Amino acid sequence: MMTQYLAADLVSQNKTLAHPASVDSIPVSAGQEDFVSMGMSACQRVAEICQNTLNILAIELICAAQAIEFIKEKPANKIFEVLSLIRNYVSFVSDDSAMNMRKDILRVAEIIKNKELLNVIK
Repeated sequence: MMTQYLAADLVSQNKTLAHPASVDSIPVSAGQEDFVSMGMSACQRVAEICQNTLNILAIELICAAQAIEFIKEKPANKIFEVLSLIRNYVSFVSDDSAMNMRKDILRVAEIIKNKELLNVIK
């Protein structure tokens, strides 16, 4: 369940990061410049939102792959291909043990980022 908590926390962080940067505009230069766009801070937050979203998708794929392993019926071909790709990077968890989720999340996030997953689902 820790992965679900992590994903929920990342979603919550994204909601906070989505706060409009323009509301933080502060007058500078003794009031001569009354508008500062805060564009750089907005860009930094968008980059963080994108990374969080990438990690959320990776977590969802890892959880989905684990769940599919418990279904007796063989999944559809494309789903089986995605499962096989995920299993190339993340092993099935057969017992209740400590997992190195950070490493697994980063691996799956990378196959999303480098479009390896996209190539499988096309």
